[in-house]
Formats: sequence, C-alpha cells, structure tokens
Amino acid sequence: MTVRFMKTTVKKELKADYLRTAKAKGCSKNGIMIKHVLKNSMLPVITFIGLIVAEVMAGSIMIEKVFNLPGLGLLLVNSIQNRDYNVVQAIVMYIALLVITVNFLVDIIYKVLDPRTAE
Repeated sequence: MTVRFMKTTVKKELKADYLRTAKAKGCSKNGIMIKHVLKNSMLPVITFIGLIVAEVMAGSIMIEKVFNLPGLGLLLVNSIQNRDYNVVQAIVMYIALLVITVNFLVDIIYKVLDPRTAE
C-alpha cells in the first residue's frame, strides 16, 4: 500500500515544471531524482506511514484476541472484560504515547526534509 502511494506521488512529482528548469540548468538525472523528486515525494509518504501506526495498533489488538496471542492487545481486551480499569488506562495511555511520539517524529522529519514547514 505504501509502495503504491509512493509510486503515485513520484509520478505526480515527475510532471512538475521545476524539473524542466533543473534539467535546463544542467542537473544530472540522478541528481534530479534524489534532490528534487524523492525529497518532495517523501513528504506525503511520511505522513501516510505516521497514520498507519494507529491502524497497526488497532489491528494488533484484534489479531491478539482472535488468535489468543500474548500481548498488550489481549491484556487490554481481558482487562476490559474483567473491569480492571487501572490496566485499561495504562494500556490506553501507552498506546496514546506511542502515537504521539510517532506523530512528533513525523513532524521532525518534515522539518528536516522541507525547512519551509519549520515556520
């Protein structure tokens, strides 16, 4: 899914007008791909990967319950069924902290790749 999304964004970037300018200035094909196309097409892909983290956490909870695998997902479901609210709160806080951390890392990567977003 991510590869397909990356392919779409690269195709879109390859049609941009500034690439023609870079070719006219004498940039090599590899330089254009690395400096311009990949750098600009990675921004939406990084956002997409950041959003996938929450989906993976939700999916792991379901898979652990269905296949009876030990882990936080099974512990969360069993704690909800047993009304052990302290454990439920701890696991939800842990998952929220994980998602917030990933979103923070995505923001940092954004600022490294595109300094204009730092403002």
